[in-house]
Order: sequence, then structure tokens, then C-alpha cells
Amino acid sequence: MARTNVSLIFSILGVLGGLFVLAVGIYLFVTGLWHSIIRFVLGCYYLLFGVCIVLFEFIFPSIMVHLFGFYTYYFGKGTLFITMGLLILENNGFFLAAGIIVIAIGIVFCIAHFVFGRPSPLVDRSNGDVHHNRHPNEQDPKHQTA
Repeated sequence: MARTNVSLIFSILGVLGGLFVLAVGIYLFVTGLWHSIIRFVLGCYYLLFGVCIVLFEFIFPSIMVHLFGFYTYYFGKGTLFITMGLLILENNGFFLAAGIIVIAIGIVFCIAHFVFGRPSPLVDRSNGDVHHNRHPNEQDPKHQTA
């Protein structure tokens, strides 16, 4: 039961971080984004990564394990969040706050990698189980045969 609560807390943290990245992307599109090609490209990246981060917390298709294997570990998630947070940091209050929050979430994920091991998504579409293991080479403890 404790493992489920920890996984749920980290999934909520991941969604929160993804929403901050998405909010930064939306903010860039709403405010004078067209003044610089760099801000336009970064805005597109923030929107894309924000949506993907939020969706991957709920549904992580098995094909994505091969494409984004780093994201199946807390350390991989943490480094992605730290990188996104560093890209977000600016002198503006909103960007500064969002960047610091996303970096802090990334640091928590990196620490969690050494404490809790591997994360699990809330829902896996491959078989519909809740909290199903993402790694195809490992068996779920509930389904192991003696």
C-alpha cells in the first residue's frame, strides 16, 4: 500500500511539473512570442513537452519504453525536469518561479531514483492494469509463478 501512495505522489508531482512547463509554453504564445524565432521554438518545445509529460503520467504505451527509455526511471524523469527548468529560467517573475519549481521537482525525482527505484504510470494501455510495471523484461509481483 505504501508503494502505491509513493507512486501516486510522484505521479502528481510529474503532472504538476508538466502543467508548469505547459503553462510557460502557453504564456509564451499569448505574450509577444513572434518577436524572436528562439522564443517561438522554445514555446513550441514547452507546449510539446508539457503535453507529453502530463499524458505520460497517465498513459505510458509500451512502444514508448523503446523510444523514451530514460523516462522509465525517476532519474531520467528528474534530468528531463531539470533540463526543462533550466531552459525556462528567466528574469521575469513567472518564468523564474516556474523554472525553480520544475527544477525542484526534477531534483526530487533524482533523489527518489536512489530511494524508491522505478516509477509506474497510473494507467497502462497495454493491458489496462493500474500501476502496471513499465519494463517488459520484468514480471509484475502479482503475476509471478512459483
